[in-house]
Amino acid sequence: MEREEMKKKLSHIWDKVKEVSKDAVVKGKEYTILAELKVKLGSLKRERNDEFEALGKLTYQLLKEKEKNFQEKEPFLAQIKKIELLDEKINELELEMKRVREEYSLEEEFSDNHEENEDENSETVITEKKEDTEETKKEEKGEKEQ
Repeated sequence: MEREEMKKKLSHIWDKVKEVSKDAVVKGKEYTILAELKVKLGSLKRERNDEFEALGKLTYQLLKEKEKNFQEKEPFLAQIKKIELLDEKINELELEMKRVREEYSLEEEFSDNHEENEDENSETVITEKKEDTEETKKEEKGEKEQ
């Protein structure tokens, strides 16, 4: 009798282990899907940043050449269009990520932490560059005065 009870308990435990394992595999696949979307999103955002940089360089060049109404010139408009298209793709991907999170009941933390860290790092770099520039200007003024 005792042996039969033990078999039943072990069988029940084994069934639970299999169930938990299956759930873990499914969740792993769901998080993998979300991670792939997150990588694509990061890539699109980097590409957009590159296009913003190119737009800035173009704007500087056109201003330096004293172009009038440069914002109506084809290269400028083409650059703006590239950025707008990337913005659309980013928005679509963010909606897809939201849909996946809702469909699989995934935690928001997973998908948002990386982006916040990315933004914080970007701001830090920008701030550091600004401070370096201001310090450099102060040092240059000090050298000129001497």
